[in-house]
Amino acid sequence: MTRSLCTLALLTSLGLTSLASAQAKPQLTLATVLERGPALSARLPTVMWFPAGHAGTVVLPSKHGGQAMHRLQGDGTTKSPWFTAANVAAALGIASSKKPRGFPPMTWLDEDTLRIQHDQAIWHWDVGAKEAMRVLSWRMLDADGKAQPATLLEIAPGDGHAVVRCEHNLFLHDRAGERHQLTFDGSEDVVMGDAAHRAEIGITKGTFWSKDGRHLAFYREDQRPIGRYPYQDIKAMPPTLRHGRYPMAGRAHSVVRVFVCDTTTYETVPLESDPDADVYWTNVSFGANGTVTTAQVNRGQDHMELCSFDAGSGKKLRTILREHDTEWIEPEHAMIPLASGQFLWWSRQSG
Repeated sequence: MTRSLCTLALLTSLGLTSLASAQAKPQLTLATVLERGPALSARLPTVMWFPAGHAGTVVLPSKHGGQAMHRLQGDGTTKSPWFTAANVAAALGIASSKKPRGFPPMTWLDEDTLRIQHDQAIWHWDVGAKEAMRVLSWRMLDADGKAQPATLLEIAPGDGHAVVRCEHNLFLHDRAGERHQLTFDGSEDVVMGDAAHRAEIGITKGTFWSKDGRHLAFYREDQRPIGRYPYQDIKAMPPTLRHGRYPMAGRAHSVVRVFVCDTTTYETVPLESDPDADVYWTNVSFGANGTVTTAQVNRGQDHMELCSFDAGSGKKLRTILREHDTEWIEPEHAMIPLASGQFLWWSRQSG
């Protein structure tokens, strides 16, 4: 009797083990991650705050697929959605689709108006309105009306202008639909509006707007002094050579200038500089009263000068401060002007 009970228990145990094995979830493998990585990742709700106060909205999945916008309410959200991504698509004039829709890039202008980026344009939509209003577009068209490939670099505060790069040159688009060409000598070797000096010393981009959207500063980097380098286009099969240059240590590097455009006249001026100075131009920002500030670091990176320029003429006004370190200077943050007339400056000088 005891042996039979033991046998029954053993068989039952084996059966349950087999059943558990059959119902076990598949193991996470590298192959699964590479194949289904984006689908496996957790997606947190997107909270969008209104410009003033502590109210806002949150993007959640809708009942019929796609996304829906809910208002934040107390410790949670409203049960019913305020509007859906399909409503936004209809306001933008996008044809209806059976495929679930997600929201385009957007932010709140106020508690009733969305700022939406779509189809190379900025749109404003009063929630519930039948149509959204296109306020700024940067589509590049040739003389025959055909679209040209262009890269959006930055939109001015207040959506007054958009700066784009097309065929190596910079263009400004305004709200009236006019296009203004800022540069004319751009090429593969004369780079306009990109992160200069190989994106080092705090450089992350190549265009800089003043807070009021009136002035635009941008880099012009002449890479012709740099020797050519055999880069490969690995997307081609077999890989092919592509144009490029690399500044080897101790050899000539690029010649960088900073230009400023006044959008009231579209005149562009260079910041005053010594053509023989071998310096890095970095930490570009706008100060008070139409001034531009930059940090200029010498090639040895042991000396830095923070300088102020007039945005209208490009003339150097003064050297605000100097820093020297026998080992290393690496300013990585632009000057932050304060309403009091003072400013904040990040420094490792004190250790």
